[in-house]
Amino acid sequence: YNTTHKDFAECECTLLNDYRPIVYNSKFIEDNFYHAKEQKGVFTLSKKNADIEKDLAIKEGLRQDLKEQYRNKREAATKLKEEQNNKENDCIEAIWAKTESIRSSDLKNVMRGPLGSKKAFFAQLQKTLTLPVSNLEQLSKDYSELIKHKNKEIPLITILLSFTLPEDDKKLLATPIIDSSNSYLSETIKRLQNLDWVKKGKELYLKDNTCPFCQESTINAKFIEAIESIFDESYSNKTNQISAIKSSYELATKAIYQKLTQEISTCELISEEEKEITTSHIKLLDEIASRNIELITSKFNNPSSIITLESDDSIEQKIINCVTDYNTKIKDINLK
Repeated sequence: YNTTHKDFAECECTLLNDYRPIVYNSKFIEDNFYHAKEQKGVFTLSKKNADIEKDLAIKEGLRQDLKEQYRNKREAATKLKEEQNNKENDCIEAIWAKTESIRSSDLKNVMRGPLGSKKAFFAQLQKTLTLPVSNLEQLSKDYSELIKHKNKEIPLITILLSFTLPEDDKKLLATPIIDSSNSYLSETIKRLQNLDWVKKGKELYLKDNTCPFCQESTINAKFIEAIESIFDESYSNKTNQISAIKSSYELATKAIYQKLTQEISTCELISEEEKEITTSHIKLLDEIASRNIELITSKFNNPSSIITLESDDSIEQKIINCVTDYNTKIKDINLK
């Protein structure tokens, strides 16, 4: 190639038939192939190479399509991730707001994990097992009651027992207690409506046949006998029985109502609304008891009267139901 080079003069080539050899040395190759920006000459592609070029073009189009799909899916994934983060933040805020009353209640003493960070609280909540408790406010209230009454047993409310007079007592109150054989004298005492006054007059003034009012001798044996017949032993027994009925009735009603009102009013487990409702029912029964006691007392002054005591079973049952509910609540707290 370089005819001036000394190696050129030493080169020789034996021709092979009609072929004309062309020798390319290393410099020629470097100049024309390695360091040239473009190749000189005309090049043609075989059918095999053309198919390869066509296949490469198809593959390139497919690559571009896949690249576009990848870009779209990546953008969609990014958008979904942002939506997920937004939804999670909304959920965190909602849970934080909903549990504010719980976190500030006595229940915070039994809660574990961080309570000052919204995200940390949410993460801790996700680890917590779902419990069969739907009313957290009631749970907080119950826990507060337990703490308030820790190491202290709450006394039960007295059970209201419905008081019913024995049949003999009812019969006595419905029967006149003075002898009605002397209708004139019995009617006079009835009009006076003060048997005690007549009884004291008999004891203090009927010493002889002289009337203590007109000072005339109008008191005879028949009159004295009639008076004595009224205040006989049977009368004393009946008045004693009525007095016993009055005492037992007062103890079974007025005293119980007063005690019951006091217990309900001072019980910390009973709400103010419940106290107001139950004590108003007790007050109604107390008023009925007062009227009945007045009726029993009137029996002494009007011994021929017939008395039937008043009652209200429906109100009594309401009070009994309320007290039963209160005691159930008290027992639950005491057991816990």
